Amino acid sequence: MSTWTPLYVMFFTFMVAMFFVQFLLCWRSVRAVLRLRLRRRWSRLLSGGICAFFAGMAAPSGLQAVGVSVFTLLPASISEPYRTLFLVWMVSSSLSFLILVTSDTLGWVARHARAWLRPRGRLRAAAPSRAPVAVNPSRRQFLQVMSFGAVALPIGLTTYGAVWGRSRLEVVRRDIVIDKLPAALDGLTIGQMSDIHAGTFMSWREINDYAVVLQEMKPDLITLTGDFVTRKQYQLTTCLDALQVLQAPLGIFACLGNHEFWAGIDQRMAGEFAQGGVRLLVNESVHVERNGARLAVLGIADAWTGRIDWQSTLTAVAPETPKLLLAHIPDVFPTAGRYGIDLTLSGHYHGGQLKLPSGRVGLTPAMLVSKYIAGHYRLDGARRGPQLYVNRGLGTTGVPVRLNARPEITLLTLRARPA
Repeated sequence: MSTWTPLYVMFFTFMVAMFFVQFLLCWRSVRAVLRLRLRRRWSRLLSGGICAFFAGMAAPSGLQAVGVSVFTLLPASISEPYRTLFLVWMVSSSLSFLILVTSDTLGWVARHARAWLRPRGRLRAAAPSRAPVAVNPSRRQFLQVMSFGAVALPIGLTTYGAVWGRSRLEVVRRDIVIDKLPAALDGLTIGQMSDIHAGTFMSWREINDYAVVLQEMKPDLITLTGDFVTRKQYQLTTCLDALQVLQAPLGIFACLGNHEFWAGIDQRMAGEFAQGGVRLLVNESVHVERNGARLAVLGIADAWTGRIDWQSTLTAVAPETPKLLLAHIPDVFPTAGRYGIDLTLSGHYHGGQLKLPSGRVGLTPAMLVSKYIAGHYRLDGARRGPQLYVNRGLGTTGVPVRLNARPEITLLTLRARPA
């Protein structure tokens, strides 16, 4: 970025802020070590180690702010583990910093509030006394332990999310009742994988292992709802190669996601999908048949491209035919419902990826941009009519961490509504 665009200003500000967060946390950590009153040798050794660690974590932010990526200057064997540690640490240290600032602010307010609320007369009467106030060592020790716990908790949670949370696969099985589903299609099973994000944090082996899990369920039809890659085109080859274990009697169908758009992957690469046994659907439809009954499988362009063409997608589909839509971003659901699409399958939001447990979905930043984060939805809360299922995906973006948003493979079973 050579010009000071608003986006670059935001990026520069963020990176500078991250740099100073590391500096302030380093200062607080060294101060805490000095208060332990260890032997001078151990105190210096521990303080030096802390400073070296924080310098290593602050360097990428400081250099990135001036347009230099430290990760490109190092060999891949070093840069990839370093990048992983840096991203995980950025999340945990930022949360720790916010907790420290909040704690310090509340402490300052409490002290000044007590002084302001204390009666003036009592203050004057106590003024002649200069006796030192006794300090309760147990209370001080308790406060130190609580402060350490408050700072350590985000670090522990983020480490858990990076090491275990992002790999604790959950297989979700759900029945979907379709109003006009022919009896011949009752019991048809649909396997769904989404948001694989092949790359540094999703290897060929991991993708293949997930594909084996889905294949062992023997679904009638398999859907892949976008974001096969993280950043680069070559990652698509890795992903599709790892998915070749998949087979389904009615076929394997896919739509593209926003990461494909950013990586320059579009319908012109349909041939590469076909070599992997996958039919890519971009503003088009196909029909699958079982026991003489037909199901229309539709796929649209990703919403990020601005190229969704509903007319082309639906032109060959009869109104009475049950319709299954693959759309990476679930926010198209209301429009799909207006076009009479019975079931939409999506992904994109990773179930929030980082969320606090609360209510049906939980609390996650993704809720600021969409109400379709994960799970099953009906249009306007109706008991019948169009439905949406949002898969939590398998991979991660940004930071390689998942908290309360386990990776998911879905097996949906279509059911005809009883007469």
